[in-house]
Amino acid sequence: MLLSLVPLLLVFVFMTPQGEETVDTVIMQSLAALFLSGFIAIQHGQFVFSWDSAHFDSFIACGIGMETIAKARLVGLQLLCVASIALMLPFMIFFAPDLILYSLAFLFYNCGVSCVLLTFAGLWNRKPAVLDESAFFNYQGFSTHHYLLVFPLVIPPIFVMLSVKAFHALLFLASIGLVGLLLNPVWEKLIARQLHRRVYRIARSFR
Repeated sequence: MLLSLVPLLLVFVFMTPQGEETVDTVIMQSLAALFLSGFIAIQHGQFVFSWDSAHFDSFIACGIGMETIAKARLVGLQLLCVASIALMLPFMIFFAPDLILYSLAFLFYNCGVSCVLLTFAGLWNRKPAVLDESAFFNYQGFSTHHYLLVFPLVIPPIFVMLSVKAFHALLFLASIGLVGLLLNPVWEKLIARQLHRRVYRIARSFR
């Protein structure tokens, strides 16, 4: 799954205009950094509760705390973002050193903002995921709203990148992400509260 980011990096490297900082360069580098650090989280984040659809009833029966489940899902997505960048860093050093600063800034943004939104969105996904089926051309659980969520995740940071100088925009996005990370305990409580309200509806939809 993580290795799928390698060709993605190469595509962005060869498509990104070289030379001085232009609008096209900023957009391409921003998209590259956003997806290289958050592609897996964006692709799978809305299924954080569907992954456990086969034994979701067991969670309820065993009395596992909602906040524990919420924390595990949120932190799990954030660790996926970190793992993505850790894997891609050697490739970026060799192929695209200009992307390193962008990627680190967007890593904070994805961890502190995107992962939180995706975990919340996962509460409204009622389609179960069968994990023992082949992943090849497997689109179970996907629907239109899963793809529509990409737009509010992508458009705001790109707008910020185009509004001010790149360095200041990256600093702003990283700061927002850092604040989001520091507020993790708050997000976990809010997600747990919503999960507690919806837990039986989610369980019924997974059966």
